[in-house]
Amino acid sequence: MRKKMVTGMLAVSLMFMMTGCCLSHDWQEAACTEPKTCSKCGETEGEASGHTWKDADCTEPKTCSVCQETEGEALGHTLSEATYWEAAVCSVCGETAGDVLTPAFEELGVKGQFMEVGKTYDYHTQIDYRQDYEDMLIDEFKKDDGLEGDYANLTDLFMEGIYKDVDTFVLEGEEVELTEEIVIRLFSEEMGLTGDFEKLTEVFMASFENEGAVLDAEITAQAAVTDYRVFDSDETHEAKDGYEWKTVEIQIEYDGSGDGWRVVYGWDDYYEKDEEDGEDEQGDSEYVPGWDNEATHTINWKGQDYTECRAIIADKSDTGWVEDAEGNYSLTYTAKFDFLFPKGYDGVLLYLFDNKYSGVRPVNFANTDENTLFFRLQ
Repeated sequence: MRKKMVTGMLAVSLMFMMTGCCLSHDWQEAACTEPKTCSKCGETEGEASGHTWKDADCTEPKTCSVCQETEGEALGHTLSEATYWEAAVCSVCGETAGDVLTPAFEELGVKGQFMEVGKTYDYHTQIDYRQDYEDMLIDEFKKDDGLEGDYANLTDLFMEGIYKDVDTFVLEGEEVELTEEIVIRLFSEEMGLTGDFEKLTEVFMASFENEGAVLDAEITAQAAVTDYRVFDSDETHEAKDGYEWKTVEIQIEYDGSGDGWRVVYGWDDYYEKDEEDGEDEQGDSEYVPGWDNEATHTINWKGQDYTECRAIIADKSDTGWVEDAEGNYSLTYTAKFDFLFPKGYDGVLLYLFDNKYSGVRPVNFANTDENTLFFRLQ
């Protein structure tokens, strides 16, 4: 009997081994891409459950929330334009990207030094220069001869204005063609000058130099921002909602070794653009502000117009030439400026620039060079 039972059990075991079936399945639940599956024998039942997709967003592609499989690409941000007060912002998710815009002064030709409060800097400038004398002579000759129009130099004035109807000239009893060389010779002899002059302007400049004029004279002074304050109000500056006062004091020290002293200053605004006025004579269309001691101007800051901004020359004075115990002379020039701007506004530069630009209009960043000293009102 026992032999029969053992034989039967072996037969049943052999049958299961031959068919590959489990006595009991160990089922693994269906997954996104696989149906319900027995971990023992690999038998399947039903179908895969399929992905549960989450739509793509700005930074992530379409993604299954169960298995994290992805499909396609992220949508990317829909960014606003960055401004000087706000970085670019995605209108879909609200994320900020990058930084606020910062002034790229080099794009405006700003080549000078930026001053810090309390530090001293060399201030280079011209006192007199040839163009001043030439412009003066042109104006005098035009007035004497009743001429109209603009002339770039003395040669143009004489050849195109005064002598425009003269073809020949009697020189030493001989009639000769009137040329610039002949005119240069006539004026050189009249002024008692010798030398080779290529332009009529050179003749007159040599005459001025013979009389003691120092043309294109340059000086180097010492300049410093001696005081800078930012505040809402005080006893002489009225408070204004949304605005703040910025006051600046600059001192310039001259010594008596030069031929005099001169200071030229101005201010300009990096942020403000005035496209309606078109290009100015320097070829740019930057907003060109001026001093408005009795008036106001408008600045747009953070999307809002501030219509009561001010730029005031508060005071300017000089000590005159003062002699010290060693017999050396010096002169101190002091200038004070008051500005009323929107709170936090930092787009304005106050600067000292070369006197050679003083006759150029409008005065702005286009009239600056490596000698310019800037102070940014932050």
